[in-house]
Amino acid sequence: MEAKKLPGIVEIIKKSFVIYFGGKNFLYFLKIALLNLGITLGLVVPIIATSGFFSKEPIVQQVGPAVTVFIPTIVLILAMVIWGLLMQATVVVAVSSVVSGKVLGIKKTIKVAWGKLGRFFVTNFLSGLIILVGFIFLIIPGLVFMVWYQFSQYLVIVRDLRPIEAIKESKKLISGYFWPVVGRLLGITLFFIIFQVVLGFIRILGPLIITLMTPFYVLVPYLLFDSLRKVKE
Repeated sequence: MEAKKLPGIVEIIKKSFVIYFGGKNFLYFLKIALLNLGITLGLVVPIIATSGFFSKEPIVQQVGPAVTVFIPTIVLILAMVIWGLLMQATVVVAVSSVVSGKVLGIKKTIKVAWGKLGRFFVTNFLSGLIILVGFIFLIIPGLVFMVWYQFSQYLVIVRDLRPIEAIKESKKLISGYFWPVVGRLLGITLFFIIFQVVLGFIRILGPLIITLMTPFYVLVPYLLFDSLRKVKE
């Protein structure tokens, strides 16, 4: 009876498209995706250049590879990791604000994400570690943990919880709705696979569309989280 209160997979996906392409939302999400793509390429190109093209140049051999190649490369890789994590948090902030009806500016979105980046990282790290341990010892506990802690990163952003609190709250949120959530997550995953395979047939443009629709892949499961939260409340 309770499971029927959760929207079905088709309803969630339809609502995702309506929200994503509705009003100013698409432009908002597109700006974030383009910013992410631009900064990422701006970091990747120098990494490739310093680690490959310039490694045999005379100046490198004279000054030393550690100074001219390896240290800059490590710094750039570290910057790319931090940027990637920041954009993950930024997309969640953007999605949560749009779903709640409050579209933030790009700068404000990144600022909010930056303020919660530490907790966001620790939460993902701890939940990932628990899931990994579950898979190492027995596969089934790993799968259970994966479902339990699915929404912990959202709770850090939406409710500003600490990592342990977010992990516990995610499990509590799914309690009583484990199988309905599993069914919907599997359906969403299958939809994403089909969606990307279809776009993959479109040369050049297909992969670009997939990249620029990154926020959409967060929006769909977030709507499941939002629906479940409302039902539990």
